[in-house]
Amino acid sequence: MAFTVTPLCRNDEHVFNPFFFQVSSSNSTKLNHRFIADIYHGLVSPTDSYAGRFKFPVRPDGYGIFSPARVLESFVQSNITPSADQFVGSLTPQRAYSIKWGEEYDNSATLTGSTGVTIYSAITTNPTFGYVLNSAHPYENNFALSATVEYNVISATPILLTDWSYLTPKKIRRAEWETIACFRVLSNTIKIQTFDSGSTQVGEFLLQNGYNSGTIRYNLGIGTNNLDFSHNNELTSTTEPILPANVHSYLITMEFNGAERSAGYTYEIDDSCLLYETTRIAWLNQFGSHDFFTFKLIKRESINRKNTEWEQYLPYNYSIGDRGRTNLGVEVKKKISVTTDWLTDAEATFLDKCAQSQEHWLIDSNGNALPLILVDTTPDVGQSILTDRIFNRTFNFEYAFSQNTQRT
Repeated sequence: MAFTVTPLCRNDEHVFNPFFFQVSSSNSTKLNHRFIADIYHGLVSPTDSYAGRFKFPVRPDGYGIFSPARVLESFVQSNITPSADQFVGSLTPQRAYSIKWGEEYDNSATLTGSTGVTIYSAITTNPTFGYVLNSAHPYENNFALSATVEYNVISATPILLTDWSYLTPKKIRRAEWETIACFRVLSNTIKIQTFDSGSTQVGEFLLQNGYNSGTIRYNLGIGTNNLDFSHNNELTSTTEPILPANVHSYLITMEFNGAERSAGYTYEIDDSCLLYETTRIAWLNQFGSHDFFTFKLIKRESINRKNTEWEQYLPYNYSIGDRGRTNLGVEVKKKISVTTDWLTDAEATFLDKCAQSQEHWLIDSNGNALPLILVDTTPDVGQSILTDRIFNRTFNFEYAFSQNTQRT
C-alpha cells in the first residue's frame, strides 16, 4: 500500500489565499474512497487544539486536493500595539498547524460485496507542519511569503511586514507612534542609525529589550514617540537621546550579533509647521501587520443620531414641562473625515492599501488605537506646474462603536 502527501505550498503561507496539498493512495480506486485530513493548531505548538476532520474525494486524475486555509483563517487575528517598546512578541496574527492524513474506503470492489467502510490507520502518521499568517497576497502580486519576509538561503535580507517600500524614505513627525513587524528574520537587535540634515551619521543604537529566542514574530516600536528615550550611542560610547533635535532621518535594520538580517528602512523626520492638527491612522496591511500614516490637512468630526420614540397621552390637567413625545433611547455614531497633504507617488500607492484594508484605527497621542470603519475615500485632484496633476485624498470613517447615552 502506498500513501503519499505532496505539498503544493510552502511551510509558511498566507491564510487568506488557498494553498494546497496533493494526496494519492493505491486504495483510491476502491468503493466509497475518501481521503481524510485531521487539522490541529496552536499559538506555538501545532498540536494544541483539534480543529476537525475533513473528508475529500478522489479527483478524475486519481489524486485528492485539499486546502486547510478556510479552516485556519478562523484562528488568526490582528494584534495592534502602537506604543510598543522595542521588541514586543506578537503571537495571534499567525497560527501553527499540523495535518494528520488518512483515508476511508469500502474493502469490497463491488456494491454487492460491501463489507462496510473502514478507516486506514495512517491517520496517525506522517503529519504535515507549518504556519499560516493573517495575510493575503493580491492577484497581481503572487509573492512567495517565505522568500519575501524570512531570513533564509532564499532571502538573506528579507523585507519587514509593511507595504511601504524600503527603497523610499518614509516621512514621520515628532511624537508619533509606529510599529513595524518581522517574522522569522532570526534577529535579536534593532539597529537605529541616525543622521543630521547633511546626511552625516550622528548616532548608532542597538536595541534588544523584549527579545526572546523562542518568539518568531514581533511588533517593533520604531516611531519617533516609541524611540523617545536615551540609550547607549555606539559611536560615542555614551548614553544619549536616540532622536535629539538635530536628527533629520534614521535608518532601521534588523541584525543578529552584528550580521544584517533585513532590508533597511529610512524615516525622514518632518519638523515643518502645519496649519492643522494632524491625525494618525493605522490599518491592517496585506501581511497581517499594521501600517501608519499621518493626515496633515483638516479633520472634520460629525455625529449621526437615530431616535427611538414613543408618544404618551397628555391628560387635561397636564403641567407645563410634561412630555408627549419621548425618546426611549438614542443611537449615536461619531464620524471622522481626514485629508492628506499633496501626495507623492509612493504615498499614493501606499494609501491604496489603506483604502483596501478591512481594519482601521485612529492612533491618539497616548498610543491608544481606537477602531474605525472606513466608509469611503475620495481623491482630490489639483494642478501643478511640474506635472499634469497632483493628488490628495479624503478618507471618511465611522468609529466602530456606538456612544453610550441615557435611556428612558
